[in-house]
Amino acid sequence: MVSPFARAQQTLETFTSRLPDVPVSVHDDITPSDDAMQAISGLADVQGECVLVVCHMPIVAKLAGLLTGQSPESYALDEALLIELDFVASEMGEEF
Repeated sequence: MVSPFARAQQTLETFTSRLPDVPVSVHDDITPSDDAMQAISGLADVQGECVLVVCHMPIVAKLAGLLTGQSPESYALDEALLIELDFVASEMGEEF
């Protein structure tokens, strides 16, 4: 899943160029000004064993904080974060 913003779309192209058969969905609720708690609801609707979320700061840090129960931290612009969840819900994830 990817933000509708151009930079996120460009980042996703790196992955889709290598895995063209992976389904992609654009989510309008993961932009920098969106509410992270509301975005979690959108994540819960996504089907898949492994989900890649390509979005922006500060929502990505807020999502990570909500999913892991930790304080949101600012991540570097080129950082990736792996969170393992049995299902999408606040404080259910473990960060690796």
